[in-house]
Amino acid sequence: MEKFEVGAVYVIGRPGPNSYILIMGTSRNQLLHTAQTLCSDFAAKKDVDTLLGHFSRTHQCTAIEHGEQCLAPFLGRPFVGLDAIKSYFEQLAVLLTYENMHFSEWIVDTE
Repeated sequence: MEKFEVGAVYVIGRPGPNSYILIMGTSRNQLLHTAQTLCSDFAAKKDVDTLLGHFSRTHQCTAIEHGEQCLAPFLGRPFVGLDAIKSYFEQLAVLLTYENMHFSEWIVDTE
């Protein structure tokens, strides 16, 4: 399962229609907007630098996608820090294709 920290926003679940958001620390509306913007940009196949722009520059960020490492190089291992998360998104861009992706069922937790 992936966990993206976006400031105090954690996106839990593989980017896709069944992603869940766990958000801590600021107003629900601000955090929801940040998470939705990141996921919308991912679905729209925005460039990696645009995606990284949604991540914290003051807190250490980690992306982890649950799965067997033998199935794909981005599964089952943490990508810690912005450089590693950049590598994660670059691997996704090379190895996966998708069309018409959208997100729904947002869960926002401000506690």
